Amino acid sequence: MSRPSATLKVMSYNLMGWSSFNANSWKGENVLGKINSWEPDLLGAQEVEKGGWGYQEVEELLMSSTGLTFAGGSQFFKPSKLEKLDQDWTALVGGYWMSMALYKHLDTGREILFYDSHWKHGYGLQQAETIANKIAADRTKHGSPPTILVGDTNQFCKGPKTEALRYLKGELQGSQGFSPVDLVDVHGEDQGRSFSDDNNPDCRVDFILASQGQWSVVQVAVDRGGMGSWGSASDHAPLIANLIPLFA
Repeated sequence: MSRPSATLKVMSYNLMGWSSFNANSWKGENVLGKINSWEPDLLGAQEVEKGGWGYQEVEELLMSSTGLTFAGGSQFFKPSKLEKLDQDWTALVGGYWMSMALYKHLDTGREILFYDSHWKHGYGLQQAETIANKIAADRTKHGSPPTILVGDTNQFCKGPKTEALRYLKGELQGSQGFSPVDLVDVHGEDQGRSFSDDNNPDCRVDFILASQGQWSVVQVAVDRGGMGSWGSASDHAPLIANLIPLFA
């Protein structure tokens, strides 16, 4: 059994880089402050850019400000907690994406699969099926290790009730039956907003999903302080989950 203290702190955060690190760069300090405050071991970020450009600049700023290491695919990790073993990339609809990295969790010696994603608006079930098939194939390849999927799904506005999330959680069938992976929403008891703007003040579009039966959930949070397009940080709230990977 893994040690109770051997947790993995995961964060999913859309940085709203075009604003936070360009148009309203003062917000970037608060975005980075949230990351530093929560001290994630593994961060899946989205919109790491300055408005279609400047990805590397934001990447380097995030690393220098937080001490995290860039893994590729908008993923950042603590090398004292994780060792990256492999990585891959999957295209979603309209230039959107999902990145994969295989890590070794150093406290437990357990390998884990981590997926960060940014979805196109709409096309929910189509993208969910692409994601599920890719995760299932990777799990077969790597021996079905504990798996996490995070990201901004852009499934407006009540994400938990959309086809995409219900499919990934095994609650409905897609075009080829039920999802080949069994994922759980670790924030299932908090379905409140994770994104706000003038037209969509109360949206839940961001998620952390974990493979069924392979994680012990220690603590979860949604940090809504300063969120929203009118707020002092990103228009998205960061999601945090403190988890322990389990052994079979």
